[in-house]
Amino acid sequence: MMTHTLGPWTVDDNYIMCRYDGNGNYICRMLGRGEETDANARLIAAAPDLLAALNTAVQAFNNLVEFGLLRGDEYEHETMLIIEKLEDVIKEATQP
Repeated sequence: MMTHTLGPWTVDDNYIMCRYDGNGNYICRMLGRGEETDANARLIAAAPDLLAALNTAVQAFNNLVEFGLLRGDEYEHETMLIIEKLEDVIKEATQP
């Protein structure tokens, strides 16, 4: 399975940069200028960290369920729905 380019990614002018090998490698170039384009660039640059945070959250929620800390709790069902949503987003980001 193909994986994404390792982070960190940064925004440099209107390019999303990756410096994982010591060289600046472009991930993408943002067309246009302005607040919305800048916000989109920051969101894209944060993608590797966001994916890592999602994976950490899924593991934490699964630990709560596995260790029975939510058993019978009114939030157990909601927690399972959150896990399912997080896993769906991770799949969307990592699978073709």
